[in-house]
Amino acid sequence: MSTAQSEFYLSTLSGLQVSLDYSASRSVQSLRKEAEAALGCPGDIQLYSFQGILLRDEDILGRVGVKEGDRVQVLMRNPGLFQLFVNFNEQIFTLDVLPDETIESVLTCLRRVVKTDLTGAYLYKHHVYLTSLSCTLSQAGVLPLDQLILTFVK
Repeated sequence: MSTAQSEFYLSTLSGLQVSLDYSASRSVQSLRKEAEAALGCPGDIQLYSFQGILLRDEDILGRVGVKEGDRVQVLMRNPGLFQLFVNFNEQIFTLDVLPDETIESVLTCLRRVVKTDLTGAYLYKHHVYLTSLSCTLSQAGVLPLDQLILTFVK
């Protein structure tokens, strides 16, 4: 853990939190090795999220709005499953699913996770609503590690 005055925090879904030195010009990619040592998790399965947005390796902390004292969430990919990241109310929920899961079964799973009535909710990917509930993720063009948005259509 860092003892510098200028720090930010990485936190995992399991509640583990570590502080790292903050620099507005630091890239997400540069976090991997330090986070690997601090979290005991291989860097190649780490994904980072800030305010509900998945960060890319080339993102720079200051440019994506991360400031000193902020908390960046660390998500761990499960290489054996099809993993989705669903953005809902500025939170990211991680789902481990099989590619032949239907959109309807993903929504059912999300209802349990977000503990909210999702009547009228749709999954949204790259400007397309996934409205065919019987369609599988593969048929809908959803790829492993895709970020979906859970939204309500009026």
